[in-house]
Amino acid sequence: MNLSDYDDPITSYIETFTIPQWIEQDITPSTVAAILQGGCESGAYMPAVTYYQADKTMSEQGDNVLEYIENAMGEIPQPQNATS
Repeated sequence: MNLSDYDDPITSYIETFTIPQWIEQDITPSTVAAILQGGCESGAYMPAVTYYQADKTMSEQGDNVLEYIENAMGEIPQPQNATS
């Protein structure tokens, strides 16, 4: 399965999948593949790198985002050097 080949929203492929509310609800598998390949800073998911939108999302959902990351990874990873 190549995620890049799927351009419809994830929920059209997996109806029971719940997308966290701070992620665009129409995100596609191909967008997820681009994020995995180049990271958000590559521009693959602009709401994560557009300062206004990222600040708004974290102001409204920051605790939920961090809780989600901690639950998924078992801890909050430390940022790499020179990464904000």
